[in-house]
Amino acid sequence: MGTEESTTLTLLGGFLLEDDGATQLLPHSAESVLAFLALRGSLARRTVATTLWPGMSLEHAHANLRTVLWRLGSHSECLLQVTTKTLDLAPHVDVDVRRFMSAAEHRDVDALLSGNALWGDLLPGWYDDWVALEREKFISLRLRTLAECATLLIGQGRFGAALEAALAAVAAEPLLELGHRLVVDVHLAEGNQAEALRHVTRYAQLLHQELGVSPSPEMLARVCSDAAGRVYHWETARIET
Repeated sequence: MGTEESTTLTLLGGFLLEDDGATQLLPHSAESVLAFLALRGSLARRTVATTLWPGMSLEHAHANLRTVLWRLGSHSECLLQVTTKTLDLAPHVDVDVRRFMSAAEHRDVDALLSGNALWGDLLPGWYDDWVALEREKFISLRLRTLAECATLLIGQGRFGAALEAALAAVAAEPLLELGHRLVVDVHLAEGNQAEALRHVTRYAQLLHQELGVSPSPEMLARVCSDAAGRVYHWETARIET
């Protein structure tokens, strides 16, 4: 491994470990250990072993973990902090998810809009139970953060960046109304009533096709002042009184 400052771990959009710009190839079991520690922080060896190898006896799970650490060899000295009882990712390893969480905590909008943090899924193609839980937690955090960012950017008149954040929220949860409301709010803030109405119409069609329901009155009220008294015609994809 190269210098400490050059080690980066990417989890959004897929697992990628790089050192001095060179990709480091590891067995999937080793990737799992690194990803788990990157997301959870310092953990007892027992927790790592039983979470990553569920259904095995404690003895076999610990044996698998020891094998992973042995296979990492010299890499483990650069990537991990290892004691007889705990494991942790080395503090110098730069993790994209941690950067996102730090930027979200400090409301650093520009940092949040950079890289693939807006669009990349957490460890796509990984189907472990612990990954599903972490993915759900990250999606929730990302949606809350994107909503706050979009609202802040609208207030600053940065409509292009606000729309990017809103569209990322839509991409993360296409059926959830929150992201679509943000998109509509951006268009309305720009004075683009027609585009706001078109987006509500497209969203209404999507909801009807997928769930057989309509947007909330609050959503419709954004583009129709008398939305409560209007009926949406799905066949023609338009709103009429």
